[in-house]
Amino acid sequence: MKTQSHSLITFYKGWGTYQRMLVDVVAPLSDEQLELSVTAEKWTIGRTIQHITANRVWWFQLWMGQGSRELAPIIQWDPSGNAEPPKLTSSELVTGLTST
Repeated sequence: MKTQSHSLITFYKGWGTYQRMLVDVVAPLSDEQLELSVTAEKWTIGRTIQHITANRVWWFQLWMGQGSRELAPIIQWDPSGNAEPPKLTSSELVTGLTST
């Protein structure tokens, strides 16, 4: 049986497009829009973006030991922890997304 080998880049095709689209969607949102959620039991848009950004830092810094230490405070943005995460503006969320 012949096995097929793929470069890691194969799995990251489209990442730049996904990242750009995510930033483009978040950038114009108002504080009120960031507080919207599908249901009362689900996270808001803002919390979901905070979680994505914080986990990017967690994966690279804490798990893999890579990345800029200047990004470490972003880990505190994660709403899945016990502490209440900060409420961030769309501008702050975009900065977090683009820096990670």
